[in-house]
Amino acid sequence: MSMLPENTRGELGLKDVTTTKEEIAAATGTNGVGRKATPQDTPIFVCELNACYRLFPSRARLQAHRVRDHNTQDAYSSVLTYEADGNPAQEQMQE
Repeated sequence: MSMLPENTRGELGLKDVTTTKEEIAAATGTNGVGRKATPQDTPIFVCELNACYRLFPSRARLQAHRVRDHNTQDAYSSVLTYEADGNPAQEQMQE
């Protein structure tokens, strides 16, 4: 098994002096290099049932996990979410 040396030789990065702001905007479709993500762009569902804390990209995936690992169909209680639509069960309780 080979090990990396304690000191590795680094190389200086080269500065891009030929690409213009217009070329970047044309390639990205924006006026800059990137943009800030919003909850609508990146929904996250965290299963908090029995201190599970697994993360899922959709409520459907969370529910499949709950059926398989927790033996329940409930996809709305004990869920921490940053989803745009929120939790309908919590919204009903607030009304």
